[in-house]
Amino acid sequence: MGAAGAAGGGGCSVASIDAEYSKRLRSLLSVDDIVLALEKTLKEAGEFENTYMLFFSDHGYSQGQFRLCSHKMQVYDHGARVPALIRGPGIAPGMQLSAITAMADVAPTLIELAGGTAPLAMDGRSLAPLLLGKAASQARDFTLIEYESIQDASSAPALSAVDTVNNTFRSIRWINASLDKNLLYAEFADVLDPRGMQHYCMHVL
Repeated sequence: MGAAGAAGGGGCSVASIDAEYSKRLRSLLSVDDIVLALEKTLKEAGEFENTYMLFFSDHGYSQGQFRLCSHKMQVYDHGARVPALIRGPGIAPGMQLSAITAMADVAPTLIELAGGTAPLAMDGRSLAPLLLGKAASQARDFTLIEYESIQDASSAPALSAVDTVNNTFRSIRWINASLDKNLLYAEFADVLDPRGMQHYCMHVL
């Protein structure tokens, strides 16, 4: 459920947010069925313990936080800090990493886990050394998060907590343990200002 779900969510009441959240949980029942069927197939083929399984998402979601009923287009921490799960041979059960990751890291990670070498020109960094216990530090300490508003000056309201023409940003998620830094820094482009001024926001997490 994306923008259509937000538009049809019945407003920003607690009841409508709870109803949408319940529907989202019910929709995951189909994912559970798919995962169980895949696990059964892999075990029957004798390949389950030789298979990596990953669960990623490209963003978080607001359902009531900061009075956002149902949306995903803001650079809040709960939208940028998304769990990633992976299991497979060589990965210790229950291990947790605080490494900065991005969707671009998935491909080089899988290539290296499969025994290959990712091309230097490929975006992303392999997380395989961290996952397999061969590296003590993360591949990077920051990642870029960008969004360009889908609205324009004629269709978007001047002020909105959801998405306006000025909700266009570039942000940096930065974690550096040695410097004791845990930041989410964003720059918003004021596209309605002929001077091209920008607004800055830094949140210490």
